[in-house]
Amino acid sequence: MILFCGFNGFKQFLSLSNNDKYISENDVIGNFFDSKLDDEPLIISASWSNILIWSNKKLILSGFVNGESGKSISLDTPFKEPVIQASCGKIINTVVTSNGQVWQYNIDCGVWKNLTNLFYAEVLDKEPGKIVKVCNGDTLNVALSDTGVAYCMTNVLNYSGKIKDVACGKEHGVLLSEEGSVLTWGGGSRGQLGTGDLESSETLCEVEALSGLRVVAISAGGWHTAAVTDEGDLYTWGWNKQGQLGFPTIDIEKENGVSVLATPKPVDLPENMLVEQVSCGASHTIIKLRDGEILGCGWNKWGQLGLKGVKRCSTMTKLLVTAEVSVRQLVCGPWNTLLLCN
Repeated sequence: MILFCGFNGFKQFLSLSNNDKYISENDVIGNFFDSKLDDEPLIISASWSNILIWSNKKLILSGFVNGESGKSISLDTPFKEPVIQASCGKIINTVVTSNGQVWQYNIDCGVWKNLTNLFYAEVLDKEPGKIVKVCNGDTLNVALSDTGVAYCMTNVLNYSGKIKDVACGKEHGVLLSEEGSVLTWGGGSRGQLGTGDLESSETLCEVEALSGLRVVAISAGGWHTAAVTDEGDLYTWGWNKQGQLGFPTIDIEKENGVSVLATPKPVDLPENMLVEQVSCGASHTIIKLRDGEILGCGWNKWGQLGLKGVKRCSTMTKLLVTAEVSVRQLVCGPWNTLLLCN
């Protein structure tokens, strides 16, 4: 089951909802709704105009398709293997199959392209392995192999260790090493690289403020970044115009408010709140606690926090997700939120 809320200007939720009338008449989904998919969704990804779902050997694209809003189609794929990961973009969707193949689908022309051979080359002193993850940013496209090699479409990112995870924001990329270090590169004008300044970087920079900590999860928003440590702490940095870092903004609390945070800072949560997962949208952040609760902060103009009537939250706030569901994965689109539930 999928729970969803947020921007619906392209009627991307129309075919997924149990309440077609409400969903079709609203560009803003201000509460969490559940889906009516017949098959259990296994993988979901969202852009601002589309949702991509892998479900029981079917790849479903919903939203702005073939020049029309509110369309939902089952894509004819040139491969038969299961999809293990997907990244949905405004025009380009990229999927990874179980045998390490990388396929890209152009929504405008409906054409598939195999990108696999762009990645498999001997690099450094390591085996390239199989691609297991891709993520599409506005200016960066990043891939990760099962041997810990990270590519930035399609150059190898020069790091001597193994990479465990990758994430992309609008202009920056984030890597998580197997040892728990965080590395960033790309645009840094809003502090999203976490290096203490607002400079951009074409090469990998280790986020030194997190040294000594073991990071286990990362996420990149529009111009902000978040990391979860093995002790359940949440660190955020970058742009905070809408409170997406979990700290008061300048216009709410002028004296102590934060507009840009160029160095990672721990988000103030009660001691019993231990963070397990994090996902960032363009201007909002969602976390899952180890006890299963879902919290969020940031912009809510399009209902992406599921808190109807609230413009934004500058601190982590409990979201109105029914206790009967067990959330397996958090997925933030730019202006919406999807929860993959058991």
